[in-house]
Amino acid sequence: MAVHVSTLFEKLGQTNAKGLGVPQMGMVIMPHPLEGRNFEETRQQAEDAIDSIISSLTLDADELEAEAAGAEVIKIVGNDYADAYEKFNKLYLEKRWGDGLPLVPPTKEKVDWMLTGTDRDPGEVIVETHPSGRPATVRQIAINAVMAGAIPAYMPVIIAALQAFDKIPWGWGGVSTTSACAPMIIVNGPIAKQLDINGKTNSLGYGWRANGGIGRTLEMIFHCVGGAIPGLSDMSTMGNSHTYTSMVCSENQDVLDDIGWPNYAEELGYDKNANTVHAAIVMCGYNILFPYGLMDNPEALIDDMVRSANPVNQMGYPAGPNKELASVLSTWLLTPENAKVFAKSGWKKSDVRNLWAARASLKNSLPYKEFVKVTGLVKQSMLSESSPAWMKALPDDHPMSVISPDPRHTHIFVTGGAGLEGQYYSAFMSESYSSIVTREIDLPSDWDDVVEKADIKPTPMPKLPW
Repeated sequence: MAVHVSTLFEKLGQTNAKGLGVPQMGMVIMPHPLEGRNFEETRQQAEDAIDSIISSLTLDADELEAEAAGAEVIKIVGNDYADAYEKFNKLYLEKRWGDGLPLVPPTKEKVDWMLTGTDRDPGEVIVETHPSGRPATVRQIAINAVMAGAIPAYMPVIIAALQAFDKIPWGWGGVSTTSACAPMIIVNGPIAKQLDINGKTNSLGYGWRANGGIGRTLEMIFHCVGGAIPGLSDMSTMGNSHTYTSMVCSENQDVLDDIGWPNYAEELGYDKNANTVHAAIVMCGYNILFPYGLMDNPEALIDDMVRSANPVNQMGYPAGPNKELASVLSTWLLTPENAKVFAKSGWKKSDVRNLWAARASLKNSLPYKEFVKVTGLVKQSMLSESSPAWMKALPDDHPMSVISPDPRHTHIFVTGGAGLEGQYYSAFMSESYSSIVTREIDLPSDWDDVVEKADIKPTPMPKLPW
């Protein structure tokens, strides 16, 4: 195999090849950028690459030796703890490990303490990470949890969130893509209150150790185990601040109970008291709902949700007649007051999802011929030889939409506190590209003891007026 990459993505290609177990895989390196070149320039590049392609395809893999892998114990000595701490963090910055913020040194004592949050074997492999291909064991997760400032009681949620993330078809692609995207992790169940995972005011913001510690641990695993290094193997063009701690919150169960709506896990068939995590990759930023003056009219609120949504700048895979391709993954984070408008009028959460999907897909539809012109990234795939037969056969005036009319491609969570500004997130999606994955959280046999030792005090939050 000869893989085609541009000069700036050579290191990412090498890292991925090694992670996939084929470090000897040949690569054809082309000058960056590949976009924006005319036909003559492209033709010349292709001709210049012929020798490199032949060399890659005729490489004798038996002559290459795999790089030996091994663990290294790092010992840091200072005049006192503060001095050793500074040397530790300086070393990590020089090695480009971590996220650039100060880290807690993962001493043996600290790691053993973190492992008390789970009864899994420390050597158990939880996931295979990418782009490095290195396995993330329970011990490695504990090491990164220590560095991220987590506590043992967070370990079951961290492990479940990582397992759910691993099952997102495009999950690990989100770690190294040029796009500005981040994981979104939402928690349901009694564990949210046990750990004080915020689902009320400022639920996606600062101020909660659980939200920050769980999310930062995931990101640390991406860097320190998965090998994501900005400019080398993490190629996000501009990045975004969500990749410091991912996006972690819980649903506001108090509000859901009050208005009689099921939480997201219940909609999937789980018991209301099941502890679950839901993982997705979302594009950043988001669109804000400003429904001022509409809070007594659910129909008008739905229309405002439709107006507020901007599905990834119209770049997505269109939903065809038989839904062979999905479009964008639409995720709504409704505020309690948004949800209450619908509930007090007798609307179920499913009613909101169904009507939103129908109206949003209609608003974002264009005739096929025009759709192909404006969808950018999708234009080439829609016109290629491998395009689905039904797509090639469509008349020029056939309506196409980047928001699927199928309500299963729209997801609604209720979180946050007082206020009206809900948030809309979108992500590219197809059956093999991106989705929301749910996983039940496995608790250790001594969970009650773990929680008691954590001594977590709930953060006081104002109650909503109703």
